[in-house]
Amino acid sequence: FGFVQNMPEMMRASDVIITKAGPGTINEALACNLPIILSGYVPGQEEGNVEFVLKNDVGIMAHDTIELVDGLRRLVKPGSATMRRQVANAKRVSRPQASFDIANCILGFLPPVAQSALRQTRPARNRRRSMSMTLRSSEARIRAIRRRLPRMTRVSFLKSPVVRRLSRMHSPGFPSRFIRLRDSDQKHLL
Repeated sequence: FGFVQNMPEMMRASDVIITKAGPGTINEALACNLPIILSGYVPGQEEGNVEFVLKNDVGIMAHDTIELVDGLRRLVKPGSATMRRQVANAKRVSRPQASFDIANCILGFLPPVAQSALRQTRPARNRRRSMSMTLRSSEARIRAIRRRLPRMTRVSFLKSPVVRRLSRMHSPGFPSRFIRLRDSDQKHLL
């Protein structure tokens, strides 16, 4: 597949994951209740991750391709007891809310006033709505700038890729849910 942006969906659609012993991937696999086949690790830095996977029986370490294929066959065999056991262990060991626990622990070091201010941030859907409003106001600013520019400058301004993309996106019939600005575009609009 190469680089993908829908990794959570791909992991949830999988029966098993084959990966190196990176801590992020191991935790994501556990959150998806996936048995893990480790195909490698960084000595020193990731050795503890290998020990964690083996000790909790949520996966195996494949030192070569033969071990990898054998382990995969054992897991995907219909009615595999190994698969059931490792999935159950992944459910037991998984802490899908761990990032929130860590954030709350860090917030505990802030003064109470700062804690309450941070906890009163807007929900994600309001932030999306706010971004949509920002795009509309950006388009209005661009129109105002266009009107104030001399005729020659207006031509080069209209050729700007950011302005062309915004104009296309805000044309009638263009669904607003498809509006996606790149980071490089956003800095030009601010």
